[in-house]
Amino acid sequence: MKQLMITFVALVLGCTTFAQADAEKRTENKTIKVAAPVTSIVLNNGVNLVLIDDITNDVFIEGRAGFVHSVDVSFKDGELIISGTEEHKEKAVAVFVSARFLKSILVNGNSIIGSYQTLQNNGLNITVNGDCKVMIRSLGKVNVTATNDYTFTYQSRKIKN
Repeated sequence: MKQLMITFVALVLGCTTFAQADAEKRTENKTIKVAAPVTSIVLNNGVNLVLIDDITNDVFIEGRAGFVHSVDVSFKDGELIISGTEEHKEKAVAVFVSARFLKSILVNGNSIIGSYQTLQNNGLNITVNGDCKVMIRSLGKVNVTATNDYTFTYQSRKIKN
């Protein structure tokens, strides 16, 4: 009976190790070094954006294996342009950008924009040009506008200090 129990435990541990290794292969990360702080973002083709409250200039891309490399990022004069080469319904990729110096975001497409934590940003202007969701927590003011082709519902809640 002891041998049967030991064999069973060994089999379970072996299967768990293989399952964990397989789960780790399902995601990948990519870091893009940017020379200066990001002050504006143009978000295209349904890429998800997560704003972080950090002083880093780096841009982090994280997502399902194979999809991370389908995101193109270019940077010039403070403007970060993020584009997906394909629009994925399952939203398999997220791009993490510091919002400390960010002033504006233009959303073209079906994206989700959120903040990882409460942002210490003085003011942020967001222009919606697509079917997107914006969920941002900020100590500063967030202005949301839409192009003529889209309408939006706005809900705001004051954060207590």
